Amino acid sequence: MKKTSAAILLILLLSAALSAGGEESLSGYRDDRGWTFVSFGRTAQDRPEDKKAILWRVLSADGEKALLLSENILASKPVQGGEAPFSGWEGSSLYAWLNGAFAETAFSSDEQAALLYQDDLSLVSLPEKKMLEGMEGGSAAKGTAQAVEAGLYVSSAGNTSPYWTRSAGPSFENAMYRVQDDGTWSELYPDTENIGVRPVVALSLQDASILSGTGTEEAPYVLTLPKAEVRAPRLSPTPRPTPTPAPVLTPVPTEAPAPIKTAPAETETGDRLFPTEYGTLFPELTEEGFLPEGEAEFVWQDPEGGVWLYASQDLRIEILRREDTSKRKKPKRWLEAEIFVRRGAEQQSLQYYFSGQKADTEELADELDIAKENSLVFAVNGDWYYYRAQQNEKKRTTVGVILRQGQIMADDPGKKDVTTLPTRDILALYQDGRMEAYAYNAASAEELLKQGVYETLCFGPILVEDGEITAKAKKISARQAENPRCGVGRIGPGHFLAVVAEGGTKQSVGLKLEEFAALFANKNCQTAINLNGGPAAQMMFMGTYVSENKSGTKNRQQNEVLGIGQSAQVVAEPAAEEP
Repeated sequence: MKKTSAAILLILLLSAALSAGGEESLSGYRDDRGWTFVSFGRTAQDRPEDKKAILWRVLSADGEKALLLSENILASKPVQGGEAPFSGWEGSSLYAWLNGAFAETAFSSDEQAALLYQDDLSLVSLPEKKMLEGMEGGSAAKGTAQAVEAGLYVSSAGNTSPYWTRSAGPSFENAMYRVQDDGTWSELYPDTENIGVRPVVALSLQDASILSGTGTEEAPYVLTLPKAEVRAPRLSPTPRPTPTPAPVLTPVPTEAPAPIKTAPAETETGDRLFPTEYGTLFPELTEEGFLPEGEAEFVWQDPEGGVWLYASQDLRIEILRREDTSKRKKPKRWLEAEIFVRRGAEQQSLQYYFSGQKADTEELADELDIAKENSLVFAVNGDWYYYRAQQNEKKRTTVGVILRQGQIMADDPGKKDVTTLPTRDILALYQDGRMEAYAYNAASAEELLKQGVYETLCFGPILVEDGEITAKAKKISARQAENPRCGVGRIGPGHFLAVVAEGGTKQSVGLKLEEFAALFANKNCQTAINLNGGPAAQMMFMGTYVSENKSGTKNRQQNEVLGIGQSAQVVAEPAAEEP
């Protein structure tokens, strides 16, 4: 009895140490003890039939999460295998493998639930070059027997091997940095064989506790994790003014799609009246809130003050930069764009515009260049379905139900509901301005087309439905870190909201998904959807970026943007002349 009580007391003390002082229990390199090590997940290392615990080096820990780097090289693969073109790390075959086959086999459901999304919106990633530069003890690593069997190059001196980072190199097109077997750096093409894979994961420390171990390489910490289905929710620090219970969503059975919703044409009564809070900046507006006939379009830009305004006879846009600096180490900044459309205007809602001005284009370009090419007043990024379509050629992912300009581009909803991004849930856009939310398999592309749907936003999850934050958004938020995000929603007839959360900068770490959803709910959106985030999350106004994120000029190349309004003041830059 005494031994049992002592063991229980020891576990409780260790658990308390981790919860109350994560930096003491889990930390990066320390002069007094070196690196801290954790055992987490299992994979084949010595023989294919025997899985062993994966040893991780703790790069950093702050009490809420820990960043872990596998101590050994676990596999040997190119960044981009096969014949698919390389479109950056997030679109590579290695990214898909790490977050697909590897994550599903190496981690249990409880372990997967404890993983947090990283800056590149992955659960399993590669180290960035800056993570490894100046690493105490050196960054050279050895491969497992299985990695060597798969073709990993092994140096004759030291038995160390090269491995990939996710950082792009500057020396030539598509260059990717690797760590060489001696710990120095070089650049390679992404299809190079025999280079190792040393994964990185971000582990949530919420509700975790130390079960055993001393944190050394010989006796790494072993953690206990709560069951995935009972994990405590991580609530947003930005609650709605009048909290209401979240609706309980009934899971959609995979064998039978949910019945299609009917979306009858909306009956509007009276005029659309949109008063403004910026009356001292706008010229005199009509009662409805637009410019009188004959007035030239109005543009106001104050980047330093964080205000951008636009008005014409049919369209008014008000963009405001907002921030939350209540947590000094975690500042948060985002842009809210309210969009007002006059009843009877030719364009009643946001819609897609394309690179090369063709819906089926495979021509990729920077988002801002696409916005300029189409002379757009306002634009944000879309759902990046093109990437999923490219990956689907090798059966690596599901595309979703995709409509563009009344055409079916893809009808691939997938066989099961998922809680990883993208969920493939749908926000259907009608030409009369309506927006309707659908579960990923609630309707086929043909059924939506017959309903009168013009285009679909297919990323997800749905953030707000019937004015309330969805249970699915809360569930996914519980396993995510702050990130750059983009989303759009509808407040009412002729009234829309687009939000871009900045991230990865000194001004903003990004937002968690439930925080992001709360921005739409607090603005009384009746429905809203999460779109492609990370480096793609951008807001554009009159031919310039008004948002900032960590990617700088290295945005994900797109084939389309989501926009509204066209202006002769926005023109594409002339193509550079051949030397």
